[in-house]
Amino acid sequence: MVYRCSFCGKKYSREGFYKRHELSCEIKNLGKRKQNEDQEEDYTQNEASIIIRELVQQVHSLKGELEDLKMWVQKQKHKCNIIDWLEKSCVPTIGFQEWINAFVVKQDHLDKVLRNSYIEGITYTFQKMFPIEHNEDFPIKCFEQKQNVFYIYEKESGWKYMHPGEFESMVLKVQKQLISLLKLWEKNNKNKASNQNYELYFKYVTKVMGGKQNQEVTQKKIVSNLYDYLKYNLREIVEYDFVF
Repeated sequence: MVYRCSFCGKKYSREGFYKRHELSCEIKNLGKRKQNEDQEEDYTQNEASIIIRELVQQVHSLKGELEDLKMWVQKQKHKCNIIDWLEKSCVPTIGFQEWINAFVVKQDHLDKVLRNSYIEGITYTFQKMFPIEHNEDFPIKCFEQKQNVFYIYEKESGWKYMHPGEFESMVLKVQKQLISLLKLWEKNNKNKASNQNYELYFKYVTKVMGGKQNQEVTQKKIVSNLYDYLKYNLREIVEYDFVF
């Protein structure tokens, strides 16, 4: 829609610009007319009403724009990159790889896999690896505002985004220890040769190797389980608008 000034004919495509111009143009025209007629002549009641009405509308509009601008400036001032915040707020005593390497998988972790499932067993093992009461010291973090995304800490490089391959590597380290424990079980039961023992052993091997479910689906479920266990709600830190 095109708006045309009724005083000078200038065209505008935006109503706000058009109204401001026409008001200004009207005042100029009234001023010129007054100079030609009588320098001391007052505006007519109708002219004064039009000008006051337009000015009031502009004041309301400008107040709204000013409030929006204040909110935007305040938000910009409080934005914080999540990595920067982690660097300043969380400094674990050891790095992620050191933490993983120091953890020893035990028989009860294997039992959880064999009695239930690979997913439940790995999830249980991670819960033991990262006891929630010590979460301040964890070299791994995740947040409710960024689903299934993890950040890990290394002494040499600080905090960084955890790539899916690094998560898979963590799972494989646990799986290797589970396999070692299963081999020990097989060795201790070697003399008990029977079809039943062989069938049970192969059943256990299948479970420890991830079960019959699709590997990608299995990995996603483990990621989701660990995320739900470790996630932290950043809304508790009200002074920042976090950027991921």
